[in-house]
Amino acid sequence: MTAWVEWRPASAPHVLGEYERPEVDRETGQREPQHWKATCETCGDATQGTCDAGQPRRWIQQFAALHYHPRPNG
Repeated sequence: MTAWVEWRPASAPHVLGEYERPEVDRETGQREPQHWKATCETCGDATQGTCDAGQPRRWIQQFAALHYHPRPNG
């Protein structure tokens, strides 16, 4: 069972990202794909995917960039 890491982009703290800790196949020495998911706590939209490059935070940041919600003037 792979452990998950929670992460929020500094530029979008309303986006909750989660990704699997990196693992390496013991037989081949190759990096295993990492699953990731992201949820916008403002609008409720969510997505998920798999990263083969070892950079799941980039996918979460990309989602966060699409979910920029300006704060209301108060």
